[in-house]
Amino acid sequence: MRIYTNKLDINKFKKDFFTLYRGKDREQVLDRIVEITNEPECSISSFLRKVDLIEEKKVQEPCRHAAIAQMYNAGLDYRSESCYVETASYGEVVMIQVPISTDSIPVYSTAILSKYGDVLINEGEISTHSGMNYGRGLIIRKIIDGRVSTKYGYMYAGARVLPCVFDYIEGHIGSQPDIYSGPFRFYLHLYGNKDSVDRDKLQIMIDNYDRKYSINCISEDSILFSIITFGEPEMPLAINGSMAIRNNKKVPWNRDKITEALRTELSPILISKEKLQEILESKIE
Repeated sequence: MRIYTNKLDINKFKKDFFTLYRGKDREQVLDRIVEITNEPECSISSFLRKVDLIEEKKVQEPCRHAAIAQMYNAGLDYRSESCYVETASYGEVVMIQVPISTDSIPVYSTAILSKYGDVLINEGEISTHSGMNYGRGLIIRKIIDGRVSTKYGYMYAGARVLPCVFDYIEGHIGSQPDIYSGPFRFYLHLYGNKDSVDRDKLQIMIDNYDRKYSINCISEDSILFSIITFGEPEMPLAINGSMAIRNNKKVPWNRDKITEALRTELSPILISKEKLQEILESKIE
């Protein structure tokens, strides 16, 4: 994504805020918002940081939505003729949906931005939407040659966790998703960023490292996680989860083989027990 402007057009902002915010107190709310700029010519990046001073999340969200739409010259919603801004149902990331096809049913790639308008994932790499955020992260799919792949991945708080190598990911509100490779369900154990994860969590990851069906990784955004499977093959819980099997028709119905195949897929981000121990020791005060 390329920044179109970094100068906040207050008049346009007021109009867009009125479109996005439906509260009966919007006149008073808007007066408060304009006051916090405190600059004759406020930059959008400066304004987005000042939005943190607003206590109500229901007011913060339309402020960011309207300002980022200006910043990247995007529409406010899907009725726009080209790209448009979409705020996540949960969390603080903002998305810009960019059309990549002219079919009767439009297909979009998704740029992921921080709440300050910084690009975390550029357009053309992944596809997702606000409905794929269940409160603990965002389910994503990779864009390959202008098309949305059948392979799924996962982000948390704007950071990449699972690469797009899974056959289906089923989200649950307020809890970690179920991850499928063929008919096998894996569970995600998310420990956190290697620089901020505490020693107790690191020790748990090390203690559980040698479980037979556990795969331990560090993502390209430095998120430590494990995925583990239990038991025999099972049909995905959601009806749409049958895609997990359709997306991998050649998968062996054997837990050992599928775990090893997945370990190979994840080989670029596997982390050794020794490296985990090294990270743990570096946190000794």
